[in-house]
Amino acid sequence: MDNNRYEEVEKKENIFFRLLKMFGQYLKNLGYDFVVSFKYNNMKLPAILVAIPGVLLGFFLLWHAPVVTQINFEQATIDGVTHFYKNISFNYSGMILFILMLFGILNIFTAVSMSGKKNLGSVVLSTICTSVIVICGILYLYAVFTFFEGYNIYQDAYAKEYASAYAELIANIDPSNAEALAKAAIDADIAAKAACNLTGISTSETVSFDTNFIVSVTSIIVSMVSAVTGCILGFIFYDRTYEKVDR
Repeated sequence: MDNNRYEEVEKKENIFFRLLKMFGQYLKNLGYDFVVSFKYNNMKLPAILVAIPGVLLGFFLLWHAPVVTQINFEQATIDGVTHFYKNISFNYSGMILFILMLFGILNIFTAVSMSGKKNLGSVVLSTICTSVIVICGILYLYAVFTFFEGYNIYQDAYAKEYASAYAELIANIDPSNAEALAKAAIDADIAAKAACNLTGISTSETVSFDTNFIVSVTSIIVSMVSAVTGCILGFIFYDRTYEKVDR
């Protein structure tokens, strides 16, 4: 009698789970190798920090674009003369954003050079690109916060002027006279806008410090801090024994 046929046959593992397990092991080894590599290349962390602006500025372009399109500094045109808030005559944030993205991408290449060569020259080149990023980042933030400052000043002044003008106009109007009250509201609006023409920034729509502004501003700040930190670490850890070999 053959007892072998009663023995339990080992089930074959599903090919999908085998592949999933292999992929998981690959990721585990990859992560381990990546962490260990920092021990043998102390310029890797500075290089990653320097490269971050190129990734952030490009990735968050979807949030930067609505911010750039909303910013304006024009206040009013009076007697044929156009007035601008804080003497900023145009919205330069779009141009600045382009420069930020350009030098952010350049910093990715300088970061690769820092990690590979580990020499002073690559750190200096990264510092030059980072300097442009910091200058443009400050200009961008100035444009954003100046715009909001002007907008909020205008809104506050308008609210006060409107309330004062409306209260004065309805003082002698019968509360039941809806048509007269509606006309008073329109006249108060016109009077308030005229009084606030040179106070701040007037816009045709309501503006708020929403997700687009928060993400845009945060990514710019993180980019500047990250790149500067990477350059500082680069000057600390660069290979002082590096010599260029002429071939």
